[in-house]
Amino acid sequence: MGSLSSHVDAASAMVLNADNKSSLSTVLSGGGGGVLRSDESCDHQLLIMVPFKEKVKVRGVRIVSNPTNENESAPKSVKIWIDQPHFSFSDVEDATPVQSFELDEKDVDGKEIKLAFVKYQSVSSLTIFIGTNQKDTDVTILNKLEFIGCPKEGTNMANLKKVDDHE
Repeated sequence: MGSLSSHVDAASAMVLNADNKSSLSTVLSGGGGGVLRSDESCDHQLLIMVPFKEKVKVRGVRIVSNPTNENESAPKSVKIWIDQPHFSFSDVEDATPVQSFELDEKDVDGKEIKLAFVKYQSVSSLTIFIGTNQKDTDVTILNKLEFIGCPKEGTNMANLKKVDDHE
């Protein structure tokens, strides 16, 4: 079991309510050099959809958040869904998550947060909803979002090639 960063399809990942959507791929790269902020003109919530290049088994998640001013804060309440890549904010209110948990400030320093491994055995995508932050500020900030696990043995969809029926 190790980092799944190389299995994340960062180019297809999406985030709703971010002021800098383009930085999501850096936050997902595993290096921790990115900065993803919620849009303070809306609210502090973030909805992140993370597709994988192939099916994976997920054991945990690492979250790093280093707020730089008093208006920013680290994630607190987190909900996760499996294989729901087209969720909206209204969907998260109605749908039951696979798992939900509360983080404290020690949980957002890069330590692995264990997930219910048995529920994450065949994952094509994860949808992560960050509902609140640690200090109830206007902006939630993420520097790194990394998943821990292993690829599920099978077909890597990125390796499939289109077959031309006219040959």
